[in-house]
Amino acid sequence: MKNILKGIIFFIILNIIFYYIGYTMILKHAGYNAIDYFKDNDKLDIIWLGSSTTHTIISPMYIWNKYNIASFNNAYNGHRLTSFYLLKDMEKYNPKLIFFDITMLLEDSFISHNFWEKKLFQWFLSTPARFEYIKDTSDDFKNSYYMFLLNYFHTRWKNITEEDFINNKKTYYFMGGLFLFDNNPQNKPTKISGKYPLNQNTVEMINKMAKYIKDNNLNVVFICFPTAQQVKYEQSFLFEDVAKKYDIDYINLNKIIDTLDLDYSKDFRDAVHLNKYGSLKVTDYLVEYAIKNYNIPIHKNDPKYASWDNDYLKYERAVNTAEIKKLKIFNDWYDLSNYDNYTILISSNGDNVLNRLPQDIKDKFTTLGLNKFETDKKNQKYAAIIDDDKVFFEEISDKKVEYKGRMKNKVNLLVSSENKKATINVSGKSKAKNKYGINFVIYDKVNREIVDSIWLDPSNFNQVRR
Repeated sequence: MKNILKGIIFFIILNIIFYYIGYTMILKHAGYNAIDYFKDNDKLDIIWLGSSTTHTIISPMYIWNKYNIASFNNAYNGHRLTSFYLLKDMEKYNPKLIFFDITMLLEDSFISHNFWEKKLFQWFLSTPARFEYIKDTSDDFKNSYYMFLLNYFHTRWKNITEEDFINNKKTYYFMGGLFLFDNNPQNKPTKISGKYPLNQNTVEMINKMAKYIKDNNLNVVFICFPTAQQVKYEQSFLFEDVAKKYDIDYINLNKIIDTLDLDYSKDFRDAVHLNKYGSLKVTDYLVEYAIKNYNIPIHKNDPKYASWDNDYLKYERAVNTAEIKKLKIFNDWYDLSNYDNYTILISSNGDNVLNRLPQDIKDKFTTLGLNKFETDKKNQKYAAIIDDDKVFFEEISDKKVEYKGRMKNKVNLLVSSENKKATINVSGKSKAKNKYGINFVIYDKVNREIVDSIWLDPSNFNQVRR
């Protein structure tokens, strides 16, 4: 009997170890488990659920800075069936309100076990929710292989890196909209044609969710984001009847395009995703709706939320970094390069570069405080460092010019120009593109990372090249 008891205890301990090994090694490139970010469950006001249409545009940091409301964006690409189980998982955080994006449920073909579903349920759901998902959606239990995440990793144990054990805090409760600066003009969908009825799987899923929401007295608002895709556009209106049938609070943003002042020619990244500019219009509308209708608390000057202010400052830097990497015109790039605690490192490569600078570029250099770059001579080497908006180092010569030393933040720097070679090393690592022309590297002293590395070619000095 004692041996049996020991065996049972050993089995329980082994399973606990396997569970936590799997939890430790969970993918860290997104916020797959909200508890990693919020140890106090009562700090969440709004949770955002859905697919990429939510994941890519809703920024909790933007919401915090403008409204002082604490929210978490737990949406991700491809969510369909998984979303219901994620909704149940999020209940434990006691949010005041859950916004649930139905955009990806509106399909002309709703596939139960598509690529995303098979891949994502193991990362987003807790183990109990994963088990329930498999039980409800699988004809057999072959997917139970993914119940414990260790099973996923053991097949690639040789490729495990330190990143598998480090939670990336830079996600800032998801930085929605951060990489969607692109503009792809869209045509406004036509009127309802009647060709695209709601898929029955969608209706059945909403039925299930509505019952769960009512039984558990949850505050959930269903939303459909603006879309230029005809199928989703039509079905977003058909969903209104389903919402009314189940007494669901539903906001069809396609119905209030004029109210949002949404421009199909400027505010879309593609047919189903808004860009940064469209996302801010939608975010403002939804948050103000939540404040008005769901008594969402405002945490301005609340010491319990002091960390949110600090995280917003980091997020703002990340936004600037993401935007500057998208820019292709030097004048635009220059405007964002003058940012707090950026260090600008400059080195020339090649003969007859400096004396080909056009006047507008010279004017930019002058406003940076540089004054040694103007020359009529050929074969001039040039290097400069701008730190804290002041010229820290600047030299020009027909021989090699170089700065080698440590900055105030204790980062080792090597910036030199010699024999048709531009060198910019930060902490011993080469960062310059070393291309013919003027090479620039921006280093962020706060986040201690390279913001961008570009060069200007004399054939077109105003074109940023990477």
